[in-house]
Amino acid sequence: MKTLAMLLPLLILLSFSNAKADSNTEATNALKSVIKEDFTVLSYATGDLNNDGLEDWVGIILVQRLSDTFQRLYVLTRKPNKSLVFAEASPVVGYTDCGGTCGSEISINEGGFIVVQFDRGGWGSANATTQFKYYKSKWRALGRKTYRIDMTTGDQSESDKNLLSGEYTSAITPEFSSGNSAGPIKRKSGIEKPVLLLLKDFDLGQF
Repeated sequence: MKTLAMLLPLLILLSFSNAKADSNTEATNALKSVIKEDFTVLSYATGDLNNDGLEDWVGIILVQRLSDTFQRLYVLTRKPNKSLVFAEASPVVGYTDCGGTCGSEISINEGGFIVVQFDRGGWGSANATTQFKYYKSKWRALGRKTYRIDMTTGDQSESDKNLLSGEYTSAITPEFSSGNSAGPIKRKSGIEKPVLLLLKDFDLGQF
């Protein structure tokens, strides 16, 4: 019994790993119907994207064309017959392998998905978090958060905006000057013009 108890966590882990592998294989097969070139799945997530109780797929694909590498985000949704089909994709943009210090990460949350774009280095770091949902028959960004810190000056800024309503909050810490500490944080909030950002227009390479 003790041996069985020790094996159960391992069996659960192996089962989960196999399910992830099967899901990615299924998605790869579905993507071959819309991508005519050889491609690599850079990162992906699975879950219910449209609140229909079925497991969908979202991922970033890399395609090599001669000496250049390109990236694109794809959404695959599951039909009642359990098949995965192409739903939407972002534009094709250039991709640079920076050894993990920059790029994009994907997660699924609350009937949608989140894209985190990041850039880190000796100068500091920056990231943007964008939440997408299937809203009024379109894959649309609902909210966006950004953060940036420049380690050479101490300058920091962050913002959080509801793209549907235009409501926002922001905070800026002025840079160091003449050897003094950074100035007081300047906070703002208000309402700006709503932003229509569709997945089909979303640039993975810019934030």
